Amino acid sequence: MKLLVTISSLLLLISIEISANDCTNAMKGFLTDNISKNNIEQIDIFKDVDLTNSEKWLALESLSRQKNKATDERVHNYLQYASTLREKERIQALSDIDQLDQKEINSKHVQRFTKLEKKFSEKFANNVNEISSYRNLYNSCHSYRPNTVNSEAVSSFKKFNMALSLGTFAASYSYYNMDKEKDQEWFLKLGYDLANTIIFSYFGSKAQSNIEDSQITRGIKSYLVARVLGLEDVAFYNSLVSTDNKKAEERINQLKNDPEIGNKVKDLLNTYEKSGVYRKFRDNLILELKHVKHTITLGLNGNSMDTSGVDWNNIRPEDLDRNEVKDVLVMAAMAEIYQASKSEYIATSDKGLDRYAFNSIYYFAQIPRNIVQSYLTFEILCMGQKNPKLAFFKAFLLNTSIGVLNNQLLFSTRDKLINQ
Repeated sequence: MKLLVTISSLLLLISIEISANDCTNAMKGFLTDNISKNNIEQIDIFKDVDLTNSEKWLALESLSRQKNKATDERVHNYLQYASTLREKERIQALSDIDQLDQKEINSKHVQRFTKLEKKFSEKFANNVNEISSYRNLYNSCHSYRPNTVNSEAVSSFKKFNMALSLGTFAASYSYYNMDKEKDQEWFLKLGYDLANTIIFSYFGSKAQSNIEDSQITRGIKSYLVARVLGLEDVAFYNSLVSTDNKKAEERINQLKNDPEIGNKVKDLLNTYEKSGVYRKFRDNLILELKHVKHTITLGLNGNSMDTSGVDWNNIRPEDLDRNEVKDVLVMAAMAEIYQASKSEYIATSDKGLDRYAFNSIYYFAQIPRNIVQSYLTFEILCMGQKNPKLAFFKAFLLNTSIGVLNNQLLFSTRDKLINQ
C-alpha cells in the first residue's frame, strides 16, 4: 500500500509540469530505479502469484491509475484470479485492474472477480480462513495453466472415466440384450464394444486433458479422436464380430448338393452386382491381394470362361473346392446376407461401414452432452480434493445415471438405424 501511495504522489507532482506520456515514462523510470527484478518478488501483492515480471509491471502501471485505491488484499486476490487466465485474457485483466473497487466498472474480468468474491463470502459467511482456502482451490481448478491441483484432477478424471465407462457399458449391454440368445455373436459384440470403450475412453480422456483448452475444444477433440479410432469398425468389424462370413461359407458348401447350383450361383452374382460401390471396391482389392485375377461379376459380362478354366455360367460342384472360386462366391453370399438384414435408414453395403457412419452421426449429436458431463465430472473431482471419497461418490452417481440412460439410447437407436 505504501508503494502505491508513493507512486500516486510522485505522478501528481510530475503531472503539473509534464505531459501524460512524460508522466508514464517518469513513473516507469521511478519504478525501474527503485524496484529491481530481484525485489519485485518481495512486494506483498505479488506473493504466491504466478506472473512474469513484465506482467507485474503492467499491473503496477494500471494500479497507478486508480482513483479510489483498493486494499492490498483485494489487489492480491484479483492478481491470483488474473494469473489463472489464458495469456491474452490475462494481459487484459491486468490492464483492467485500475477498475477494481471503483464506482464504474466496465471490465468483464473485474466484474467476474467481484461476483466470485461475493459468492465466496456468502458461501462461508465471511469466514476469512475458509474463504481463502476455497479461493485458492477454486483458482487452481479453474486455471488455464497447469498446476499441482488441476494436474491431479486430470489424472483422477482419466482413471475414473475409463473405469466407469467400462462398468456402465457392460451392465447396460447385458440389460438391453438380456432377452437375446447368449450365443457366440452375443459375446463377440459385447467384447468388441468393451474393447472399443477402453480404447476410446483412454484416448478420449487424453484429448480432454489439456488444461489450456476450453471445454468446447476438448469436446470436439474427443469426438475427432474417436472418429479416427472408429475406422477400426471399417477395418475389423466384419472379421472380428460379424458371423456373416461363417454363414456365407455354410451357404456355399450347401450348394455342392443343390441340383440348381448353376442358377443359385447366378442369383448370387446378380445380388452382388446390386451391392454398393464400397463393397465391390473392398472385395476386389481383397481378391487382388489373394492373386485372384478374375472379377466377381465375370459370369455376367459375357465372358463365361476365365483363365483358370472355370466356366462361371456353368459352375459344377467340384468347382466349389477351388479356393479362387470359393473366395468369390463367399463374398457374393455375404453381400446377399447383408441385403437381407440391412436397415432402411443407414445402408452403405457393409456392416463395418454402417457402424462407422452411425457412430459418426450419433456421437456428433452427443458432443454437447459430453462437454457438460466432462465439465461437471472434472469440477466435482477437482473441487472435492479435500474430501475425495465424497467427490468420487458424487461423480459416480452423476456418470452412472447419465451413462446408463445414454447407453440405452445408443443401443435402441443403433438397432433401429443399422440393425446391429
